[in-house]
Amino acid sequence: MSKDKKILFFAPYSGPWAWFLHTRVDAVLATSLQIRGCDVLVVGCDGIYQDCYIIRGVGDRKQEFCQICSQAGHKFFSEDFKLPYIQLREFITDEDYQVAFEWLETVNPSNYRHAVYQDLALGEWVSSSIYTFFRITARTLSNLDVRKVHRQYLIDGLLTYRAISKIFSDYQPTNMFLFGARLAPYRVAFETARKFKIDVIVQEKGYVDGSYRFFDNHHCLSQQLLIDFCNAWQNTPLTQFELEEVKQYFVERESGQNMNGEKYYEYKTEYIDVLNKLNIPLDAKIFAIFTSSEDELAMYEEYEGVTKQLDVIDSLIEIFSKRNEYLVIRHHPNIWGGRFNQGEIDFLSRAYKQALSAPSNVKIVMPSEELTSYALLWHTDAAISFFSTMSIEATVRGIPTASFERSIYRQALRYTINSSAPEYLEKQVDYLMSELAKPTLEDLRKLYRFTHAYFHKFSVKFSSFDTRSIKYESNEELKPGNDPILDKVCDRIIDGSSMYNLPNVNCVDEKEIENEFLFQELQEITQEQKKVKLHTLEKSHVQSSLPLGIIYLDFHNDSENKQVLSNWRKRLRYQNITFHNCDNCQGKNHRDIIQLLSNCLENIEEDYVLVTNSFIQQYNESLGLSEMEILTANNNEIIQGVLFGGWLPFSQRTTEYRIFTKQTIFTIKDLVTTKEYKQAMASLPLLYYVPISILGFTIISKNRLLSILKTAQEILIVSQLSEYLFQMVVTSDSVHKLELPMLVVDDNSITFQELWGKDLENVLGENLRLRDINLIIFPDWKQPEDDLYEEIASVIRAIANNQNKQKITLLIDTTNISDEDADMAISGIAMNLLMEENLNVEDGPEIALIGKMGWKGWQALLRLSSGRIILKNENKAIISSIEADVVPVLNLESFTDEVLLPEKRE
Repeated sequence: MSKDKKILFFAPYSGPWAWFLHTRVDAVLATSLQIRGCDVLVVGCDGIYQDCYIIRGVGDRKQEFCQICSQAGHKFFSEDFKLPYIQLREFITDEDYQVAFEWLETVNPSNYRHAVYQDLALGEWVSSSIYTFFRITARTLSNLDVRKVHRQYLIDGLLTYRAISKIFSDYQPTNMFLFGARLAPYRVAFETARKFKIDVIVQEKGYVDGSYRFFDNHHCLSQQLLIDFCNAWQNTPLTQFELEEVKQYFVERESGQNMNGEKYYEYKTEYIDVLNKLNIPLDAKIFAIFTSSEDELAMYEEYEGVTKQLDVIDSLIEIFSKRNEYLVIRHHPNIWGGRFNQGEIDFLSRAYKQALSAPSNVKIVMPSEELTSYALLWHTDAAISFFSTMSIEATVRGIPTASFERSIYRQALRYTINSSAPEYLEKQVDYLMSELAKPTLEDLRKLYRFTHAYFHKFSVKFSSFDTRSIKYESNEELKPGNDPILDKVCDRIIDGSSMYNLPNVNCVDEKEIENEFLFQELQEITQEQKKVKLHTLEKSHVQSSLPLGIIYLDFHNDSENKQVLSNWRKRLRYQNITFHNCDNCQGKNHRDIIQLLSNCLENIEEDYVLVTNSFIQQYNESLGLSEMEILTANNNEIIQGVLFGGWLPFSQRTTEYRIFTKQTIFTIKDLVTTKEYKQAMASLPLLYYVPISILGFTIISKNRLLSILKTAQEILIVSQLSEYLFQMVVTSDSVHKLELPMLVVDDNSITFQELWGKDLENVLGENLRLRDINLIIFPDWKQPEDDLYEEIASVIRAIANNQNKQKITLLIDTTNISDEDADMAISGIAMNLLMEENLNVEDGPEIALIGKMGWKGWQALLRLSSGRIILKNENKAIISSIEADVVPVLNLESFTDEVLLPEKRE
């Protein structure tokens, strides 16, 4: 039967290195199936996706990283594993593109999420990738930058469908094997296979180290398959080994181990420090809320309405404003993005606004705050965890916990919530805080059985390879009988047998071992809770904090601004803060401001200060906790300040959403984070126009700051002052870089963005010798020289023969060629025009080459451009990435003096 089997492996994503854990299972399984007599074929990608998910955020390096991915896939499958390998592009024609473009013209952009081509729900299939690409939910699909990428994903989705359909027709596969079936190309391939009634197996990373999960004719978002699997095991007692395995798993999760992936954070919080960090009395009752990343949940069809998390929190804040207990809201660490992702901006902006109006008994732990959920649990009396594993991790620690009704973890819990109505929620809070709600032995039994089924039994481990490496030395070891799990998956594909580990219906229901183990667990939980409370009480007698002074420079002097200041002042948890106001800063020059600040510093008692101002909208309530610990550490001899990051105005482009924080995209190396002066000024021009604002990002020694200001007082030019203060705070070795976002900049700073944009236009105008008419072309320098150079020569010839040539600057993009090569090429073209046609371009037009430039530079230049001349050989990647389609288009054939007359563009 195996000789009749033809298996298609769909594997377009092959880089960066992190993707090899998925391509590894594809390659090994394909090789194993070949050994068993099956025919296999791998389908790869050589760059057909313009806004590919795995190279998001790389800017103008898209083409470079796309080639790396494509080459990695070809080498891995075709060269290393010697597998038959084809490219999707081979099955896509100009007609396919035309069909896709014509279809998109009939789709209303407001309906991209539900777009349908014939009977294909392409909108539904690609939207999950859009949520992940931008870290959003359906709330913000209407944003213009989102819609542009969404449109491209719909085009790519239809192209993928048509290409896969042709491959199916040619190859006639009996089975298909692919990763995830969630990200757009994979979901389209999965649904196409289902449409053609082709048997599909989907692989995903497992929940424990080195493991994988497999979905039989389901995509990886299918919760029902997992629910059915866990239900099949719900009446089967666990063995002593399995009980110990679950217990150890919860211990390992707390330290970020055995999760088969990256940790959310590296820090640890001591249990006894939690109440002090939150500024909560020792005898207080605590109700905790644990949120989840909404973009991750939006992809699940079962989780529709997930954005109600903050609605529920609104109701709970209202409820607790009238209660004596404390409400602690711990936002999930992944929401702020950390090292590998951008932040979930829509959620963050709503969470920050919510924090400003919260009462004093509501503590909000923002995603980037270094306070672990696990440490918080040991001080928690009851909790709600909407969708995350904290629901079961809280329950296993003896805390009555409810989840949303649609959470997968509800299968392991006694309590759920299904409404955000205050009356309903108050009843739930009352019950969860009561003795009746405390976990029982039966609650633990249900939870342990679910956890082992969900995390351990459904995740399987191969002996021949794992998520990190190949373990076998020769293909002989892939033959039947050497790797039981590999055999099981191969047998499922070849003869249709089940690949799932299901309980024996004849097993004896022996609960004695479970009863004894779980009873002991309940006792240990109670003992640990008492131990933590006792140690916290002991430490409270020696707890103290050094004074911190916050100097507030008021540049606005309006009642609304003062109310915002009052709100975030009240929320700060650091217990020894004194505020000093410097009013009436509006209209003063920078030297007056420095003198005013110096005078204030001379008259305060605190040794450490934060100098903030009315352009900073609010600070995290945890401000001062981590910073003062660093500054006052016993072994601290050289650190005199702590720099932290901030969120930029949420209305700006998501690529500029934060400053002075660490982030890595695509590569393993950490990107430099706006520590360069020019980068920082471009991201936040407030630092240039109000130089003293850089001090709002740091807590610093008063004496060190006085020394800095003494030199600053002598600097007359604002730009020089800005750069000096930046160097003293950001690049100084005596200032520790915390790299966590702790503040939000006021939207009023948009004024400075506009000023910076005008300054940038002036600089570009001078450097590029811009004139009344500025035309731009984007040659694809990787095309054959003869064709490309003749096309550029035609453009120069047409402009040089135009009567307005002395008013024209021709801008030539050179982002995918070296400056030297581009200059040589254009000089050669000009020389040929002079020699062959006696056409001297020295009289006009002006020709300027544009090298690599940041987003803001491009946007300024595009605003100054009168038109873009279309070439046959264009660099479409750069045109797309900088959104050059905003510039009016000109065709060389229709070149006249009239079309070149400059028009004012908004």
